Amino acid sequence: MKKTILILLFVSLFSCKNENKNEETSVAVEKEAIDKTLMRITFKVIAEKDDKASLFYTEDGTINFDDKKTVWADVKGSPNPQELVFILPKDVLPTHLRLDLGRGVNPEQTYYDIKGFKVEYLDKKFEADNINVFNYFYANKDVNIITANSTVLKKMKPEQETAVILYPHKPLSDELSKIIQ
Repeated sequence: MKKTILILLFVSLFSCKNENKNEETSVAVEKEAIDKTLMRITFKVIAEKDDKASLFYTEDGTINFDDKKTVWADVKGSPNPQELVFILPKDVLPTHLRLDLGRGVNPEQTYYDIKGFKVEYLDKKFEADNINVFNYFYANKDVNIITANSTVLKKMKPEQETAVILYPHKPLSDELSKIIQ
């Protein structure tokens, strides 16, 4: 009987420690998510299959994007819109943004439907929805099929490795410069 009580006490002690760790991690993630000193870019998309998305940024006024200045988000396959949230590192104030939807060959991912985006920093924000997204971004026509008068983008070939890519238009850099002033 004493052994049983000791075992139960031991198990409950360690499970409480794990619960506290999980709560601390959750609080830390939530705190980072609402930290207004970090720029937050959110895209609302529809994608059929699970995938990855990356947001590239530059800080020097060029569109010379590289892997060193990238943040990632998971895409969950769903017929419903989902938010892909990218939180830029501390002290990063971008001049340009590029969105890549998809990583590597994923022939089952037949399209992405871009429903909108918003940029938030401190107490400022700007956003665009539906077709207005393309006032701020343009699709790479060499690797994407753009469905006319819609927000649907597809890869040229299902087996291509190149993602659906959205490059910045000048109005995006203008809005970014306003938001960081």
